[in-house]
Amino acid sequence: MESIRSKAPSLRSVADLMYRSTRKWNVGYLRYLFSSDVGNKIGMIQINLNASSDFLIWKDSLVGNFSVKGAYWVDQKERFGEKDELWRWIWNSKVHPRMSLLLWRVCSNVLPTGDKFLSMEANTCPMCHTASESAINLFTKCSLAMALWFSSPWPIRIERVSGANMQEVIHNLCSSVDSSLRPKFINCIGVILDCIWNTRNKVYHTGDYVPNVHLIRGEICSRVAELHQVVEENMSQSSNHEGELLPRISTNTSIMVDGSFKEGTLLNVCVKEGKVHNC
Repeated sequence: MESIRSKAPSLRSVADLMYRSTRKWNVGYLRYLFSSDVGNKIGMIQINLNASSDFLIWKDSLVGNFSVKGAYWVDQKERFGEKDELWRWIWNSKVHPRMSLLLWRVCSNVLPTGDKFLSMEANTCPMCHTASESAINLFTKCSLAMALWFSSPWPIRIERVSGANMQEVIHNLCSSVDSSLRPKFINCIGVILDCIWNTRNKVYHTGDYVPNVHLIRGEICSRVAELHQVVEENMSQSSNHEGELLPRISTNTSIMVDGSFKEGTLLNVCVKEGKVHNC
């Protein structure tokens, strides 16, 4: 490409290789730029005479539109790493927001499991008591977790799913499912993880609580069915009200919150403003 740019520094688009008035290839110019053989082959490509005019696109955007946010992500790619399609699957509109948030927490490894607290003298899984508690052990290696996965509406041998951490495990699970069924599958995964986490907390904070696999399994099945119904109803309502304008909410109070957890350190921030300015 550098050799071509040196011959034609003003070349900016494919249209510059054509006669604009007739929308035909400038074969002589093509031969000059790309050699006779390549130029002739390009000149044989049929041009759609009804096509619209050329326009610029932002190649790093799925829709081709430039945005400051998109440019920032490209500039900070080394810092954030490559995009993972898992996040797009998790935050799909057909996945319940509560499940999306829980899956994000699990995949980001921010749940307060025993391995996060260095001050704990004995870090043992409160349910199986056979290994140190971590997200990967709690959700995939614990005997109770394996039983719940296998008896769920989507029976899974979770211990056979490869992955060094929960993000890899969830990604490998979701990638094996057809895209049309993936949102329902992710909702089911979220319910299973939520029930395992709630059971863990009951065992950890209540000394006399004994998990009942049959009751938890029944809860998972009923919640998954209910969740699918809620999501379908929400999608139906959103399609029926598409295009309707929502009323503007007027308020004198604005509260902004944020939180972060990393390497055993937690930070919560809450900011309250006395007045909201019109935007």
